[in-house]
Order: sequence, then structure tokens, then C-alpha cells
Amino acid sequence: MLDLDLPSLLLTYHVAWSGREAMQRLGDQLIDNIEAFVRGEERNRMV
Repeated sequence: MLDLDLPSLLLTYHVAWSGREAMQRLGDQLIDNIEAFVRGEERNRMV
């Protein structure tokens, strides 16, 4: 349970993924994963 009686507590959301470079990396990973799928390769599989 969060104690809301904390005057110096500041909560913010995390947006590090939204930078230009991060978005480019996400797009590159998406393309790599689709190409690997088409080739029949397994990627990012949790065992």
C-alpha cells in the first residue's frame, strides 16, 4: 500500500522508449523479427 502522506514524493511515468533512437531500434528489431519468422528462425522465444 502506498502511503500518500509523503509531501516530497513525486511519481512520474517512464518515457525513455519514446526517443528517436529508441523508436528506430524498435523498428529495426521488428523488421529483424519479421524477416527471421519468414526464414523459419525462432527468435526471442522463452523456454
